[in-house]
Amino acid sequence: MPSWRFLLLLEAANAFNAGTPPRYGLNVLDGKNYPHHPVMLQVPQRSYKIEPGLLTDHCGLKVPQHFDCLNLCNKSKCQSLGPAYNYYRYVPSRRLLCHEHQAYVDARLSHSMVNLPLIDDDYGEHVAVYQSVLRHQARHGAFRVVELGARWGTWGARAVQFLRTVKPQLRYEAFFVEPAKRSCGALRQVMKLNEIRFQLLCNYATPEALLKIMEGLDFVDLIHIDIQFAESTLLAHPGVQELLRSRAARIIVGSHSPQIHQELVEMYRDWIPIFSLYPRDLTPQRRRFGCKCRGLGHGAATPMFL
Repeated sequence: MPSWRFLLLLEAANAFNAGTPPRYGLNVLDGKNYPHHPVMLQVPQRSYKIEPGLLTDHCGLKVPQHFDCLNLCNKSKCQSLGPAYNYYRYVPSRRLLCHEHQAYVDARLSHSMVNLPLIDDDYGEHVAVYQSVLRHQARHGAFRVVELGARWGTWGARAVQFLRTVKPQLRYEAFFVEPAKRSCGALRQVMKLNEIRFQLLCNYATPEALLKIMEGLDFVDLIHIDIQFAESTLLAHPGVQELLRSRAARIIVGSHSPQIHQELVEMYRDWIPIFSLYPRDLTPQRRRFGCKCRGLGHGAATPMFL
């Protein structure tokens, strides 16, 4: 009878042969492993060709490595998107992806296998974004995503790439708003690399901007908002509230202060909250774990998923 070691190895081999991801992920705060969310298990395990200067994520999305990876670029390039938030330093899953990519390159391999992300605070956003894709119903036509405060189009691009992975037959429409010109250029670069059709407004995410985007759209699967303390002004606008209640299936909001968070909770108390974490100062934990714990005073946000 086979030993338990052989059975474990056989189980792992069968999982990789079937293209399914590992079932457990590492939580960066307590160092323990936990079962991956069922949504994350829908991401197929694939190998991707290593291309010079590009980082590939677990869904095959290609991004210039100098956008987030301080270990893979010179200082001038790493500052191209501005110093507003250091994702490499504060988000363990993004930092680990950078170093895993570097290991594959240093080993002179032609392809890489990209693991599912660590369980940090980016993980919940992955789940919420991917779940929006899985929950899309054909009667609504194209899958639609709107990202306000897009940087290089992180979550909108990830949504589209996951859609093309699990529902390649579906049409999509992607809309982005980003005020920083350098980030707008980065967004265009990512969309071109991945052949993603998109519309971009390189300006501030005002109520008027969102209302303009939503003209003619009868349904939007996901709206992702991370607009640096302006989220309360945007979401308090009567026209925006009416529109979201009638046309949006899910909102992800980065709240940048406890006061703003509470205001949003009160404004949208008729919505079903999937995840709601109040911002608080977690600086000691951030120093200890190097995680994107989103403490106050760092220009970061706490996500609220509705």
